Amino acid sequence: GLPRRARFPAGAAARVGRACRLRQLGRVEMRIGEYDAAETHLRTAIECAPRTVRLRIDLGQCFLQQSRVDGAANVLREAIRSFPNNADLYAWLGHVLRWCGRHDEAHVVLDRAVELKPENYVAIIEIAQIKEEVAKYEEAIALHTRAAEAFGVPVYNATIFSSALLAVGRAREGWGHNMKRDE
Repeated sequence: GLPRRARFPAGAAARVGRACRLRQLGRVEMRIGEYDAAETHLRTAIECAPRTVRLRIDLGQCFLQQSRVDGAANVLREAIRSFPNNADLYAWLGHVLRWCGRHDEAHVVLDRAVELKPENYVAIIEIAQIKEEVAKYEEAIALHTRAAEAFGVPVYNATIFSSALLAVGRAREGWGHNMKRDE
């Protein structure tokens, strides 16, 4: 293809590079609890690279880490208006809504994430966790099984799967499932 410089309009590569550096700085600041600085750097990164969805997810995470759930939801909703076909934005918004107990709204948003990207195991696991939180264990088990078999989810999800099995008296299956995931 074209050399990297030829693919971007003048100055665009520099803005994207600056956005990457600002994102890295913002994420480090989030890890050490400097949330105001992280928010400033992430917002500046978004100005530099407005088409980069991941920056908006990071900003939402910054708000969520501060328990500013409404701020996180607003950032993600705004991003969805700009990028209505991005499954990851829907999955993150669903996570935020589930985290604050708004299960019905979260379920609708997560269904949209799966509709856009059927292999979005994060959204499938979030839906399964909603089912488990509202004591619909058999549905949760079916969703966890779907994710585990089709997408190879990490061990921590197998542990959640086991708790759903335990709730319906099928603990041996859960223990075996965790042992398989740990191999």
